[in-house]
Amino acid sequence: MVRVIVRADDIIGPGLVALADWFETYHPDVPCAAFAMETQRAWDRRSWQRARTMIEEYGWELGGHTRSHPKLSLLSEAEIRAAIERNVEDIERGLRSAGLEYSVASFAYPCGDFDERVVSILDELGLGCGLTYPDGFPYSSVDTIPDGADQLQWGVTHNGKFGTAVWNQRFDRVCERRDGLYVLCIHPGRWATSVLGTVTTYLDHELPVIVVAKSLARGLLQRRESKWDVLDEHLRYVKRADDVEFTTFRDCVEAPREA
Repeated sequence: MVRVIVRADDIIGPGLVALADWFETYHPDVPCAAFAMETQRAWDRRSWQRARTMIEEYGWELGGHTRSHPKLSLLSEAEIRAAIERNVEDIERGLRSAGLEYSVASFAYPCGDFDERVVSILDELGLGCGLTYPDGFPYSSVDTIPDGADQLQWGVTHNGKFGTAVWNQRFDRVCERRDGLYVLCIHPGRWATSVLGTVTTYLDHELPVIVVAKSLARGLLQRRESKWDVLDEHLRYVKRADDVEFTTFRDCVEAPREA
């Protein structure tokens, strides 16, 4: 069996709603592991309610990613702890306000950056999965489910760059293994289809101007290739493979801590 995890990083409230809309329309049978940032200001009641729906009805996972996306290895131990704890508390409180008791089980290191202190603090806080990324150091790819302490240093199999052919090739390599794991990491917040659409969506949520401006700047720097189409084609390709199971990090590890 090949287990497949779709990991979505840098998710803020309006982005979660847009991501949920897309998956509900095109791939409702694929759970997504979304990693939330700017949780102290860029999420509203609608966002938390939608997150609850996706968790309860579609098997999604919502993990931590800090409030402000700092490189954690550059912070003091106290700052690292605060960055992780506050983000996790925001998520659990936000979901509780939407009527869901939920314990965050996973945390994606901003820019994939971590060191021994970061891993130790994550372990102390009872978070079962720590996720890195190609920009981070140390970094390793992943094609099987890690064991023990290695679960605090999960890499990705593919970083969501290039076109459909590359995505499919990365998946095919994992299929050559028995009991393989394929982790696709995407940044859908950078896939804005239009400037007007981005601004309108974010202003509808009455977010601070700085949040809107940062998201708009990220979108303007991206190529206009439709990554949504690439993702759609790729997921259809994955589904045609034999013995594939879509899952989340949360479902791959032991039971999470109590909220």
